[in-house]
Amino acid sequence: MTAIEFFPGLANDTRLRCLVLMSRHAELCVCELTHALGASQPHIWRHLAQLRELAIVTDRREGLWVYYTINPALPSWARGVLEQTASGTADSSPFAEDEAALAAMANRPGAARCAVGKPPVHRTQQDTPSPAYRASANRPPSSPRVRAQRHAPRDPFHP
Repeated sequence: MTAIEFFPGLANDTRLRCLVLMSRHAELCVCELTHALGASQPHIWRHLAQLRELAIVTDRREGLWVYYTINPALPSWARGVLEQTASGTADSSPFAEDEAALAAMANRPGAARCAVGKPPVHRTQQDTPSPAYRASANRPPSSPRVRAQRHAPRDPFHP
C-alpha cells in the first residue's frame, strides 16, 4: 500500500472516526460503529466497504455479526499514522463522544441480543397485528384482472 492509496481513505470524517475507534479496540461489530457514531447502518456499511477495498480494514463474519479490524498486513508506517491519530484525538470532539457512546452501549457483541444495527424489538398488545390483517397478509396475490375489478370506479346507475 502506498501513501497515495492510504490517505484518501482517511479523508472522510465517518471513515476516520471508524478507524480511530478500531485502532483503540481490537475488533468492532458494525452495530457498535453505528451506535457510537450515531449514523445509519447503510452509511457505515458504505464507508467500511471503501476501507475494505483499500485493504485498510478486514472483516470477519460470524452469523448475523460482521466484525471489522485494522488490517494486520497494513504497513507499519500506516499503522503508526492510525495510532498517532487515535492518541492525538482522544480528547477532542467528535472522537471523545464516539468513545463515550461506545462505552455506554448496552448489548454489545458477545451479549446474546446484538444483531447488526437492529435493536431488540419489544412488542406490546397494541403493536400486534389484528387477526384480519394477518389473514389478508396470508392471502395469495390476485391476478391483475381481479385487482382492476376491485379498484374500478362504480357506475351509480348500474348497481
